[in-house]
Amino acid sequence: MVMSKTALIIHGWPQPIDPEGEYYRHFEKWGYKVYSPWIFSNTLELTTGTANKYVLDSFKDRIPDVIVGISMGGLVAPQIAQLFPKAKLILIATAPKLRPNSKLFKFLINSAKNKNLSKALEIAKILPEKFLYKFYGAVNPFRGSDKEKPAYMKDMKRNFKYILEIPISKEREIVEFATSIDNTEMLKALKNETLVFSGENDLLMPQGEGTRLVDLVPNSRLVVSKGSHFDVIAEPSFVEMEKFLSV
Repeated sequence: MVMSKTALIIHGWPQPIDPEGEYYRHFEKWGYKVYSPWIFSNTLELTTGTANKYVLDSFKDRIPDVIVGISMGGLVAPQIAQLFPKAKLILIATAPKLRPNSKLFKFLINSAKNKNLSKALEIAKILPEKFLYKFYGAVNPFRGSDKEKPAYMKDMKRNFKYILEIPISKEREIVEFATSIDNTEMLKALKNETLVFSGENDLLMPQGEGTRLVDLVPNSRLVVSKGSHFDVIAEPSFVEMEKFLSV
């Protein structure tokens, strides 16, 4: 299939978009050439300016037809989208700014920003997996059915793979970057047609933040799933995306 259209997908923390995963599979099926740069590269000092330039440089002279931002990537995506007002924008499990409901996740954010406390997080990386998994479950609890549990476990294990590979100094840089972004005012002037997905059980990027996005972005629509942060998007969501992109 000739990929005549361009999709830019901006990942969240901590894992990149899997080239063998569902996002690539669906967008390629719809005729898009997918670009998804890894913005946590150790060669990139992460700031809003450097991240935006790095993302823009990744697809060279092509003009994106759709821009997708997932979780933390949804904080970056609108800033790129405002440069391409004709591109459609899809925001998944994200917010105008980082405002989690999880007290434990807030504690982790504050710990990662503190040089002394972040050293304790380095020690935590050597704990046995079963302890790490329990801690992950406390931060991002599973609230689905038994049928959905394997997908949660797979996502958790993939998350830990990347968490353990990212140095604590880089984690601190990522947290500083994510907490510095506030798109509230910029979103009011966004011209892109926008589709927002939020999960009822998402504690990291709560459903209320998805509602705020739609209230701020003039030409936008909200789709709410039963999911938590890891599974806001399910197969019916891709049906919604395909309809949105085909109009």
